[in-house]
Amino acid sequence: MDSDGQMRIDSLEAAWPNRHEYDLLLGYRVKRADGPYRCMMGRVGNSVSNMLLGRNITDINCGFKLFKKDLIHSLTLTSTGSSINFEILRLIFRNNPSLRMLQFPVIHYPRIAGRNTGGDPKVLYKLIAEGVKILFFPKKTDL
Repeated sequence: MDSDGQMRIDSLEAAWPNRHEYDLLLGYRVKRADGPYRCMMGRVGNSVSNMLLGRNITDINCGFKLFKKDLIHSLTLTSTGSSINFEILRLIFRNNPSLRMLQFPVIHYPRIAGRNTGGDPKVLYKLIAEGVKILFFPKKTDL
């Protein structure tokens, strides 16, 4: 989970009993405590990601994710920015197309620490550049 104070660990409580039944537990922010621009950018990012993944993930960049260790232990990741969530899920689903996934609501609070960088043009540029690299120039280990 993210460390900016916008989510609380107790949001995992309702999903926790399902951790043995599902391969992935993915949170999604309800009533996002972000401005309209951030919310719009999130909707666009989710739409594009879902189209490319062939999945319906409610909130790909929600920081609340729980993976079974064997799914991520051997992944070689290249992303160092916002596209890390897309890269992880793309590799996991590519290697295991029939995974069981549970999406659960996470209460989203106003930011109390850090600063919002998601709408920064440099961050968006890096996100697009990393996405292109992930999609069109995969490492040989990803093929």
